Amino acid sequence: MLRAIAVRTASDQKDSPHTHPHSGIAVLQHDQRHLRRKAIKLTDGTMVLADFPEPVILEAGDELVLDNGAMVTIAAASEPLYEITARDAAHL
Repeated sequence: MLRAIAVRTASDQKDSPHTHPHSGIAVLQHDQRHLRRKAIKLTDGTMVLADFPEPVILEAGDELVLDNGAMVTIAAASEPLYEITARDAAHL
């Protein structure tokens, strides 16, 4: 199983584009993107072990750097959203 050893944020990618091979996409819900050590299933069925010294919060567009030099893109899964309305600002 490949191992994710670092995170490359979307903002880091804008500053310095990478030339590493792309290894897949991980579609994760909001609560699944807060992790330290976890097996992640990519869209093609490949498993990747995220193994970081400290917990990380992944955002859509971030990339996991794998131990073989390849990258996995993080995508946000579709999730239901709640709309909250109030009669005025004080009620809200």
